[in-house]
Amino acid sequence: MADCVDVNRRRLACLLISGMLLVAVVLLAFAVSDPSAGIDSISESIRTLYTDPGGDGRTKPKHVSGELVVKFVSGASEGEIAGLRVGQGAEEVYVSPFTLARVWRVPRSRTVGEWADFFGGHPLVEYAEPNFHRYAFWIPNDPGYGYQWHFDDDHTNNSGGASSNPYGGANGGGIRMEEAWQITSGSSNVVVAVIDTGVAYEDYPIPSYESNTVVGGVTDYQRAPDLAGTSFWRNEDETAGNGLDDDGNGFVDDVDGWDFVNNDAHPNDNNGHGTHVTGTIAQTTDNGLGVAGIAFNTTIMPIKVLAYDGQGSDAGVADGIYYAVDNGAKIINLSLGGSPSTTLENAVAYAYNHGVVVVAASGNDGTESVDYPAAYDDYVIAVGATRYDETRAYYSDYGASLDLVAPGGDVYVDQNEDTYADGVLQQTFKPYEGPWSKADPTDWAYWFFQGTSMATPHVSGVAALLLAQESALTPDQIRDALESTAEDLGAAGRDDVYGWGLIDAQAAIMRTRMFVVDDVDAVFVGSWSSSSGVPGYYGDGYRYTFGDVSDTATWSFTIPENGSWEVFVMWTNHSNRATDAPYTINHADGSSVVRVNQEVDGGEWVSLGVYSFDAGSASVILSGDADDAVVADAVKLLVSDSLLAQHDR
Repeated sequence: MADCVDVNRRRLACLLISGMLLVAVVLLAFAVSDPSAGIDSISESIRTLYTDPGGDGRTKPKHVSGELVVKFVSGASEGEIAGLRVGQGAEEVYVSPFTLARVWRVPRSRTVGEWADFFGGHPLVEYAEPNFHRYAFWIPNDPGYGYQWHFDDDHTNNSGGASSNPYGGANGGGIRMEEAWQITSGSSNVVVAVIDTGVAYEDYPIPSYESNTVVGGVTDYQRAPDLAGTSFWRNEDETAGNGLDDDGNGFVDDVDGWDFVNNDAHPNDNNGHGTHVTGTIAQTTDNGLGVAGIAFNTTIMPIKVLAYDGQGSDAGVADGIYYAVDNGAKIINLSLGGSPSTTLENAVAYAYNHGVVVVAASGNDGTESVDYPAAYDDYVIAVGATRYDETRAYYSDYGASLDLVAPGGDVYVDQNEDTYADGVLQQTFKPYEGPWSKADPTDWAYWFFQGTSMATPHVSGVAALLLAQESALTPDQIRDALESTAEDLGAAGRDDVYGWGLIDAQAAIMRTRMFVVDDVDAVFVGSWSSSSGVPGYYGDGYRYTFGDVSDTATWSFTIPENGSWEVFVMWTNHSNRATDAPYTINHADGSSVVRVNQEVDGGEWVSLGVYSFDAGSASVILSGDADDAVVADAVKLLVSDSLLAQHDR
């Protein structure tokens, strides 16, 4: 369905609606019985005509014309910097409040590349490089597709779900959200920064300096109707509208985020891209309206770094990353990319080193070369795009830096034969299509986009679910959970076309779902009993008297489902530890006693083995029947690979 012949047919196929939207809404694990009902009564449009910047055949510029990012070495004085700039006839247009890197507009006497080489060789300069453009990753698409097959195949007209996918995909191209939602729908304590064209998060008059960025006659930004129940980040230390930087973070009145394009406190979307991306992560769900989001209880931090035409610069993107990290974001979604730069590499390294998960799009050129910042392997999870049949989308960049793939769609095919093109569905407004057709932030519909921009928020959303389950997970642990549970596509194991494979939301959650009586700092909070008096307290643990078998420490667990779970224990170092501390594991097949040598250094999790547990209550008991003092600190149960395999199909 790349083309629609009949005009009325085109409108029905390309434009979506409330009645049909109810079909796409996910009510946790509940399926809609008749997904085709009410199509003729749909009152809103499904629209898919969408043009990539430069998609009209023009070449997209790689960097901002005449601009450099110049970072000076520590100790360079303002006088020295000004002397160098003035001496070469450069104009300073921006200074990063985070890194103090300068954006200079340079004379035309040299090319930007020549100026970068010139300044880069100066002893005062740490690095100098073009102020590269970043582009939103979306591409032209055509007739629409009305259901969110990219979440879970059971949402489509394919009544048999994944099992009837004629292409053999394990989940019809989706990521098993219905099973994941039975475990978690996210947490408002997890903040995801959407660093993009902005987000339609508020009703607000369009400032005069932005009025020419949208269609004529539009005077106000609007909050997306289907983001009405979505949680947006609030800076509680800032007072709105008083013209002061109350929290001293360098940004005045930044209650809701920041607009690095217009340098104001209202990161509203005047393109449509960022709002669509946000919907995939946290669209309001189970509200009887529109469509669903992956981690719909998650909090979104809007940060605008791309202008109305989808373009932005390294300086703005990098500062958006620094802002997100410094203000509490746990995940950063970057549905954008371009050329390599030190400016951007330093920013994503900063995020990673501060425990923030960074997810970025691989690019839409269809070439064997992943764009940046996705290709910064040490710091960023690079995401490519797949179709309904779980093959690489034709536009998706691939290569050695690719980590994962997620549904990005292909609106030129209808592989599941539901009469709609296979795009990724979310609500946004009539988007920017070019200088001849600017965005209208008041014209709302449900749009079907395709691109690695659309794949990336699938991964960010699942990462948010993982952090909702276990807030202490590190970026490396999040990466491991996603990669180790992904559905393997292409060549066995990791390959350059699919990375580690197609993300599987439910399997990743099960990988990270641990049941710990206490936290990993090993502070004992289990129940205890003693006939010989209160056990001696030692450091971060409780010590039980040698030789008294009636002294016990008990940890109780609630097992969520039948299956195999691995039992881990931890103890605190102290003198006179037992070499045969007895742990009793009460499991489905009875009780097992495992004696542990606690003389070895503590502070690390030690496995007692894998046991079968029935859903319900279970316990682990440590007694004092040992050759010396026993230490009772922490016990946890972690889902085993065998149980995980049941969910991995």
